[in-house]
Amino acid sequence: MKFKLILIFGLLFLSACSNAPKLATLPQDCKDPGVTETVRLEKTSKGYSYTFLVYLPPCYDSDSEALYPVIYLIPGRGSGYTAWFDSGIAPVFDESILNREIPPFIVVATGSTNSDPNASVIQQDIIPYVNQQYPVHPDRRYQAVAGGSLGGIAAYRIVLAHPEQFSSAAMFGSGVISGEEGQVKTWLEQMQPELKPRVFLNCGTQDSLMLKRAEIMAGLLYDHQVSHVLHIGQGEHSYNYWVTMFPTYLRWLAEDWQ
Repeated sequence: MKFKLILIFGLLFLSACSNAPKLATLPQDCKDPGVTETVRLEKTSKGYSYTFLVYLPPCYDSDSEALYPVIYLIPGRGSGYTAWFDSGIAPVFDESILNREIPPFIVVATGSTNSDPNASVIQQDIIPYVNQQYPVHPDRRYQAVAGGSLGGIAAYRIVLAHPEQFSSAAMFGSGVISGEEGQVKTWLEQMQPELKPRVFLNCGTQDSLMLKRAEIMAGLLYDHQVSHVLHIGQGEHSYNYWVTMFPTYLRWLAEDWQ
């Protein structure tokens, strides 16, 4: 009887594993770069149209059943949805994937949150659209938000307010905005321990104002036992510097994706 129970549980376990979403892998012979496509929503919950970019990784269509991690990438104040790609981020993605440093992933480059500080359009319109139209992995482990400057602020607001959906936030040239320390503490104190995200911070030594805000954010995360890293390098408050740090960010991200 004991043997039969073990066998039954074993079969149930194998069945559950076989039904688990399949994470995309890179074909052995893949050498093609990724591609980008422009998407336009004619009307959003705010009543206006919205355009964004989607990066599809090398050999994207090689496995119709595979699901992909996704990174929502937000630009800084006054920048558009092409800002990160205009600064040369696509070759960084291609190289990291083709060198097998990280599994293939999808990137959604949004517009600025200048007039939408809580990123409500991203949350209410862009994310549901992406989930419906692209084969993104539903597990929060494979859902990340990253941004530069004001986009970094939007990134932590999204992730800390919705830790059940996202497992990590990345802030480049950014940190906790002055006056919002109390809200960050509230988010972290109310968060279930198993939902605490990982946080990646990067700031240049010549970005003195935001470096201070990044250090304050790192202190808040430390006080609330949130796993995080703060990389400080020789750089300014610019996409050019942040892009050079993306290989480091992607390797950090891949630690949870293997």
